[in-house]
Amino acid sequence: MRIDFDYEISEMTPNLQRAEGYLECEKVIVNNVRKHVIRGLDDKVITNYLAKLSTYFKDRIKTLQHTGNCTNYRYVEGFINMLIKMPYWRIWIKTIGL
Repeated sequence: MRIDFDYEISEMTPNLQRAEGYLECEKVIVNNVRKHVIRGLDDKVITNYLAKLSTYFKDRIKTLQHTGNCTNYRYVEGFINMLIKMPYWRIWIKTIGL
């Protein structure tokens, strides 16, 4: 199974733009990743997706840093990088109650 990256971005972006603060941004990402875990996607597919998301938001920050508020994208990019480095991210995503 694959993750439709463009669709996921189009679903997440409005929620991230409305989010107020780090915790709300984190919830958007956790809920998105949880959806893929529930679908049964393996760790490698989700980890590759997270790496692609991180790169996407890093590029968005570069693009928007002089023209708009990209604070939420900074939060998300940092949180995604933390998730990628967590050895037990799948268990954590399943058990966290958001």
